[in-house]
Amino acid sequence: MNNITQVTEKLLEKIFSINITDGIPTLLETMNQGFKEFCVEFIRIQLEELDENIFSDKNIRKGWDIIHKAVPRSLICECGTIRYRRRYYEHAETGCKAYLADALAGIEKGSKIETGLALKLIELATDNSYDKSSRIACNGAVSKQSVMKKARQVEEYSLPQEDVRLDVTEIHIQADEDHVSMQDGRNTIVKLATVHEPRKQIKKKAYLPHKRHHVAYKDKPNDFWSRVSEDIVERYGSRENLKVYIHGDGASWIKTGMGWIPNSTFIIDKFHLHKYVDYISCNNLRYKCQVFQYLRHEEYSKLRVFIDTIIGNDELDETVGEKAYNYLKNNREGIRNLYKLEPSKVKTCTEGQVSHVLSDRLSRKPCAWMDEGLETISQLRIFQLNGGKLTPDNMKRKDEALEAHESKLIEMRTKAAPNLSYNNIDINKYIPKRSDNRWLKGIANTSGSGYYH
Repeated sequence: MNNITQVTEKLLEKIFSINITDGIPTLLETMNQGFKEFCVEFIRIQLEELDENIFSDKNIRKGWDIIHKAVPRSLICECGTIRYRRRYYEHAETGCKAYLADALAGIEKGSKIETGLALKLIELATDNSYDKSSRIACNGAVSKQSVMKKARQVEEYSLPQEDVRLDVTEIHIQADEDHVSMQDGRNTIVKLATVHEPRKQIKKKAYLPHKRHHVAYKDKPNDFWSRVSEDIVERYGSRENLKVYIHGDGASWIKTGMGWIPNSTFIIDKFHLHKYVDYISCNNLRYKCQVFQYLRHEEYSKLRVFIDTIIGNDELDETVGEKAYNYLKNNREGIRNLYKLEPSKVKTCTEGQVSHVLSDRLSRKPCAWMDEGLETISQLRIFQLNGGKLTPDNMKRKDEALEAHESKLIEMRTKAAPNLSYNNIDINKYIPKRSDNRWLKGIANTSGSGYYH
């Protein structure tokens, strides 16, 4: 009996020995654990059989000489740790050294974490801490430092090209920043710009159609807005009839976007506008209405007198009043557009975008970041929220020495692949024979069909 047959029959024996009276949770957990053990052993046998096939056929490994044999390796996957042995080869002409079985199986050189598990860890790390990501994916078998290193290893990922939407004449950009704590005690910001088409309504719920997020930590404002502008051109074309509305709190980096986005109009974010009006009004409704009246009619000289008056009456702190007045005056264009444009164009949701897109991972939970980690996770999080999907190609570090032998390796994969078609497993002897369980008999009667025969 071959090894694969033994492993498969061991799994079947465990599955059909389970008693439903132990409870469905116990039954499922036992089956799940048994299948994981099967997968680990199955992969081990496959890898070692692949290595043996390479070794036994000199035509397959033509030009490759053995340096070491039975070299052990451990590889952590979702199902557990795979421990196997393989041979180490050197090419007679080029001097290239490689574990050919690893190369043919697509296993990354020097990595202790299987690529599929690494991708899952990275995906989880965009929503959870490194430590929690490991606990969810593989019961903590991978250290949080290893999860961090894997995330930083990802490179050269991009979203698929979309068709140009020439029928769209209006888009909006919600721009704001998240305030993040760093491990060295600094407080920094991560910039976010969400590009979307005019909001739509489904019953009572509004949503932003075709939205795409852009994030920047290290990029300077000009570099960031240049990237946003390029993306808008790729998605909507370069057109004079495309109107762009930029919503934000009036920060200098946000207003920089006006110089990069053609036909753009700045609109002050209502959240921040009301915040500064509240500073002045001191919870006095009459004062609040008066301030909004001055803003609506752009009477900033009267607003100045009004603020000085309530400061003189000791109703408002002078520093607070000066700060609020300067903010409102410096953003008078955005306030003017807020009142001038129709309501559908001035609705903002900048705070909501930052909260859901960035704060949930970067600043809401107690954590402190390093520069590289903050840049990596923020970019990966945005990539996934935009619909991107990481693949093994984004993870593998290319072995430059093996690239010269790539065509030969492709040929070797076909010739050296393990062949399991000869396995013959008798499922009948593992299925309980009970007169009242006709479905079990049905399985037994049809066990001869299927993959194994």
